[in-house]
Amino acid sequence: MSGRAGEAPGDLEVRLLRGLRIAQTVITLVILVGLSLPNLLAGASAFHPG
Repeated sequence: MSGRAGEAPGDLEVRLLRGLRIAQTVITLVILVGLSLPNLLAGASAFHPG
């Protein structure tokens, strides 16, 4: 079996799932910021500092 020496068989799956979870979070954040940024910039003039 290919893999690092001393690595348990389940370690690869754990690392893969962790990487997928991080990628999913980053992609979701990029999409949300990308879709909401134009609205935030367009409505920025409505907000005045106190």
